[in-house]
Amino acid sequence: MGIPSAQRVFPGLFVLYVTASIPAVYAASSEFRGMVHIGAATDHSRSDELTSRLNKLPLGAEQPSARVAMRFDAVISDFAIHANADIDSHRTSLADLHETWLGWHPIPSGPWRVRARAGAFFPVSSFEVGYDQIGWGAERTVSGSAINSWIAEEIRILGAELTTQWRGALVGSPHEFTTRLGLFGGNDPAGTQIGWRGWHVGNRTTGLFQNLRIPDLPVYSADGPFAKQTHTIQLFREIDGRPDYYTSAGYAYDGRVELEILHYDNRADPLIIKDGQYSWQTRFDHAAVRLHLDQAWMLQAQVIRGKTVMGGHAIDAEFSTWYVLTSRQFNAGTATLRHDRFKVIDHDGLFNDSNAEDGYAWALPWAQPLSVSLLVLVEAQQVTSERPARTWLQDSARQVEKSLIFEVRWAL
Repeated sequence: MGIPSAQRVFPGLFVLYVTASIPAVYAASSEFRGMVHIGAATDHSRSDELTSRLNKLPLGAEQPSARVAMRFDAVISDFAIHANADIDSHRTSLADLHETWLGWHPIPSGPWRVRARAGAFFPVSSFEVGYDQIGWGAERTVSGSAINSWIAEEIRILGAELTTQWRGALVGSPHEFTTRLGLFGGNDPAGTQIGWRGWHVGNRTTGLFQNLRIPDLPVYSADGPFAKQTHTIQLFREIDGRPDYYTSAGYAYDGRVELEILHYDNRADPLIIKDGQYSWQTRFDHAAVRLHLDQAWMLQAQVIRGKTVMGGHAIDAEFSTWYVLTSRQFNAGTATLRHDRFKVIDHDGLFNDSNAEDGYAWALPWAQPLSVSLLVLVEAQQVTSERPARTWLQDSARQVEKSLIFEVRWAL
C-alpha cells in the first residue's frame, strides 16, 4: 500500500478535523483568531516572475496582496485540536489549509513534559517565526529569510511527532531542554524549488492542496532530459512509499538564550517518477540561536546546509543559507535589520540545467503599532544574486532586485 499522498489523505483528515471540532466548540475551551494582511510594493519586484522566471522577490505593485489568516485551537481534556488556514489573493485556489493536527498534551506532575501530535504541521526550527501566532510568517519583518521562505514553501510534516521537555523553572533551575522526533511521509518532491529555481526572499506559504508552478526552463521541455516533469509540482505528495524522519533538540537559559538544532531526511528514492512528479532525496541540517541582550535589543541567527539529489545524481545540488538579524524596540515601534547569504553548488554538470546560485539579501523593516490590533510595517529590501540558468530565459545571470514593501496587519 505504501504511504498515501496529501491529496488523498487530507480531504479525509480535514473532514475528521471538522467533525472533531464540533464537540470541541461546546465541550472544551476553544479559540478562533484571524489576521488580515494587506500589502503592496514598488514595481521593481513583479509577482508573476517569481514562478515563471527566476526572480527572488515575490511582491509587486501591479498585484497588491491581500490575505486573511485564520487559526483555530481547542482543548478537550488532554487533547488539543489545531488548524491554520488562509485566503490569499496570490493563490490560484484562493483558500487553503497550512496546518491541521490533533495533539496529546497530558498535564505534567513535575519538570518533565511529554507531548505528541499527528497531522500536518511545520517542524519546530525557526526563531524568526512565532509558532503561537496566526499563520506561518516572520514576526518582525514583512519578508521571511531565505531559510524560512523555503520552509514555508517546500517543507511540511505529514505524520506524527513526539516531544519530551525538561523545564528547569519548575525546580528552580534556569535551564530547559527539549527533544523532538518526527516520522512522516508526503514530502518527496521537496528540493524541486531549490534545484530548479533556487532561494528566494518572500512571505508566501504553500497550502496543503496547492500546486506550484516552476520556471519555464528547457531541461523539462518536450525535448529536454526531464520531459516527463510537469510544469507544476505537488510538494506534499508521497511518491516512493518510504517513511521519512526528522529529529531536533533545543536548549534555553533563563529566557535569555535559545538554541535549536534539527536534522531532516525525506529518504526519497531519487530514481522514481510518478504522474509527472520526481522524487527528490533531500537532507539538511539546521541550527538557530537567539539572544535577548536586554529589554530592547535582540539578536538571532539561523543556518541550513543540505543536499538534494534527483534522477540517480542527474541532479546533484548542495545548498546552504544563513542569516543574522538584530532588532531594537523603541517606544514608538521596532526597527530590525536582517542580512541573508545563500548558495547552491551544482555537482552534476548536466547540460541545460545549471543549478548553481550565489547571492545575498538585506532587509530593513520598521514596525509601527497603531493600536492593540493594528500594525503597520514598512520594509526596504535588496537581493543581489547570480544564477547562470537565467541565461536560458534570455535574462542576465546576475540581478539586483530592490523593493519597498508596505503591509498592514489587522488582528480580528
